Amino acid sequence: VELAINEGRFRSAVFVSNKLVNLRPESSDNVFYLAESYRTLGPRNAVLTDKQLTSGAKKKEAKNRAKRTLEELDAELLKTPAGQEAWKANSEKAEQLFLRAIELNRFNANARRGLGMLYEKLNRKEDAANQYAAYLELAPNAIDTERIRRRLLILKESAK
Repeated sequence: VELAINEGRFRSAVFVSNKLVNLRPESSDNVFYLAESYRTLGPRNAVLTDKQLTSGAKKKEAKNRAKRTLEELDAELLKTPAGQEAWKANSEKAEQLFLRAIELNRFNANARRGLGMLYEKLNRKEDAANQYAAYLELAPNAIDTERIRRRLLILKESAK
């Protein structure tokens, strides 16, 4: 799932993590990966349409990905009503799943970080700060600790 996300294959990440959750629904880690997949899916639909599956559409998408960053593509998609609708649905699903992962294991630091990132993107600064603080408490020696500390400071400064 992590490889699929890192490669920008968000729909594949959703598909694989769904299978993991179906195999072991009580696994906090599996639920976290599904939540993370929906969070990174952003303004895209989880399933491709028939039009998107045509060879012409695939070629056009490959050219777009070669020319622009994922952030630029996301921003472009978010300008469309379909992209906004997909983002709303994906962010709600991701939030539910992150909360479920935390419910299954309150010590799941990754779920806290993911929920913080989601809340930050949703401009829920106080909620994001709370989740980042919980992450830092649960994983004080994580590789991204300094990055999360900086994000937390920025959120706290902007809340003033």
